[in-house]
Amino acid sequence: MDPDDDIVMLGSGLTMIDQVLSLEARRHRGRIQVISRHGLTPLPHRVPRSHPVAPTFEPGTTPLSGMMKALREAASKTEDWRAVVDGLRPVTQALWQQLSTAERARFLRHANAWWSIHRHRLAPDMWESFSRMRQSGQVTVTAGWLKEIYHAGGKVRSAYLDRHSRTLRQISSDWLVNCTGMERCSISKTPLLKKMSSRGMISSDVMGLGLAVDRDSRLIDAAGVVSRSAFALGPMTVGQFFEIFAVPDIRVQAAAVAERIAQDLS
Repeated sequence: MDPDDDIVMLGSGLTMIDQVLSLEARRHRGRIQVISRHGLTPLPHRVPRSHPVAPTFEPGTTPLSGMMKALREAASKTEDWRAVVDGLRPVTQALWQQLSTAERARFLRHANAWWSIHRHRLAPDMWESFSRMRQSGQVTVTAGWLKEIYHAGGKVRSAYLDRHSRTLRQISSDWLVNCTGMERCSISKTPLLKKMSSRGMISSDVMGLGLAVDRDSRLIDAAGVVSRSAFALGPMTVGQFFEIFAVPDIRVQAAAVAERIAQDLS
């Protein structure tokens, strides 16, 4: 793209940060406007990192509202709130699996965006670079819901509903970049998964986030039968494991699946 091109990016998470900083490295001069539902961007790590603080509750012992209250209280009593968030890492998947479907839906609707910016953080130098670009006005972040995309006068027109004013607004740009990421996990977004679903080989998880799998990452077909020979890894299993996007989490999952396959073969 031309260094003076204007760009609209959909999504304001780490994928967006990577794209923006890549453009900065290439000395991009054009405007970059970011649109996401909440308009929240990742927070920075602290260096040196604080020692993680273990949660005061066990998976399955506390309702979602109680967990949120306990985390807020712990963060208020700790010098660095990051220590509280990092303390959840070993038990995040277990906590998610113990939530009811209704509580998972509540979390995704009200808390997931806030969890993401606190949990999936930036290196301080990346955060400073991104902050400079925002302060200069080159990058702007807007909260809103995308409604329509179309071409007009050789440009891309993005129409969105502003979250705060509730008015419909439009942006003209040379490029539109999809940084939403997670939508590619669902069956409806991937041709291969659509074909497998039409044959009854796979099914969607209850939340519609990705594929239905059991706790061993084995695929569950349309009839509810757990496969003996087919597994899913990574973000496609978000409905079962939730925290399954970072390389360390996927590495642990991959090792566990490899061990199960080896046991089956032996």
